[in-house]
Amino acid sequence: MSDSLIAIDLGTSRLKVAAVALDGTLQYALERRHQESKDQFGAIQDPAGWWTDTQELLKNIVAKIPGQVLGIAISGRGGAGIFLDDNDRAITGVWRDSRHAEQLKALRQASLDCPSVVLNVLAKYQWVKEQNSPPIKRICYAKDYLLLCLTGEHQTDWATGPDGSAWGDAEDVVGNATRLPTSRLPWDIAGTIKKEVAALAGLPSDTPVVVGAHDGLAANIGSGAVSDRDLVVTLGTHAVVRANSAHKIVAAHHFYKLPPDLNIYGGNALWAGRSVDWFLDLVHRSGEFDLLTSKRKPGAKGVSFLPYLGGQVAPERNAHRTGRFVGLRLEHDHMDLGQSILEGTSFAVKEIFNQVVGWTGAPNFVRLSGGGSKSEGWVRILANTLNQTLELSDGYVESRGAAMCLAVALGHHVDLRAASENMLVVTEAIKPERELVEEYAELYEQWAQLDRRSLRRSVRSVGLDR
Repeated sequence: MSDSLIAIDLGTSRLKVAAVALDGTLQYALERRHQESKDQFGAIQDPAGWWTDTQELLKNIVAKIPGQVLGIAISGRGGAGIFLDDNDRAITGVWRDSRHAEQLKALRQASLDCPSVVLNVLAKYQWVKEQNSPPIKRICYAKDYLLLCLTGEHQTDWATGPDGSAWGDAEDVVGNATRLPTSRLPWDIAGTIKKEVAALAGLPSDTPVVVGAHDGLAANIGSGAVSDRDLVVTLGTHAVVRANSAHKIVAAHHFYKLPPDLNIYGGNALWAGRSVDWFLDLVHRSGEFDLLTSKRKPGAKGVSFLPYLGGQVAPERNAHRTGRFVGLRLEHDHMDLGQSILEGTSFAVKEIFNQVVGWTGAPNFVRLSGGGSKSEGWVRILANTLNQTLELSDGYVESRGAAMCLAVALGHHVDLRAASENMLVVTEAIKPERELVEEYAELYEQWAQLDRRSLRRSVRSVGLDR
């Protein structure tokens, strides 16, 4: 009878609850796509709905486990700010748009001593206050809202909050440091599960819950990327390239620390995976992966896709970029458009990959995480585009990373390297194919020229070249 580590992963699009054995084996997993509504600005999610889904999936997972549940760990999206009133109820929903852009611009111009993920939530805090909101008692990130609901503890990890215990200039912005969560290591035990939650889920009331990790950090940990020059690409709602470095690289975009001594640098192909979901929804094939797994001749019959449906943040920032199909003709069908999306997002990842490798050096390996890693077609396109062997796991890398943090917290492993050696799961390695590498190299150059022309038009259209 195998004991279980429970991992709750709160992504941008989906909630996953998984049971992971101490050897890293995925025992059970359940998922639920988030519900979204619309307000006058854009799409919005209700944190209370996340918590309802968490309780239901947690109860269903626990019912399937024959052994003991050793504890719970959380991973989740980093940038979502949740603002709670005196009764710990969310004052507003969580948005995925730029309604707080002016506040963020002002904070950046003020050169505050804060990581970008902290600046983002501070800008959202200011926006909420400007809407004449009720008094804000607590500020949470997404996964830390679930931690609060589970334990009553208001804490975050080093990757989601500051790299240590001090919030720096953020305390001056919010006016009261108690509004901000305490920053702790991902493998610190935050507390034990609330009695009423334990009773509902069928768990002992002393079940420990660890602080957990930002999902990017959890993806690196779960992929075994715990050493210098290890590199991970996440194909999720966003496509993110992250590489570890033992050195401080001033010119590079710093994401966060991997305690105790590694820095993680990277870049984000904004909404790359969401572009796929958007298209599948648009053609009423949501959840179907036929167009993602079909082996087709490179080039999508001449259709190109620029994957900037929500702007661009890397390898350079331009909020005014827009997505577009180029080269459409009457003979093209939804399969061609779907293929062009997979190729266009892969080319955008290559731009960022080249930049990151230029900062950190040739990678020891490239491992994939995120739901897109389950798409055979996308992974093969990416392997040939990057000309890299891509090592895959099972689509629950973030959950496994959170479980590794829990295993360290409970003393089953002395540190993350030991946890990785014992819990890492690599199911497959997709190698680049020489002929297709050459074809995709040519297609990438064509796409890059198109991308540069589009960028120049974007700059001229908003007057940024004046």
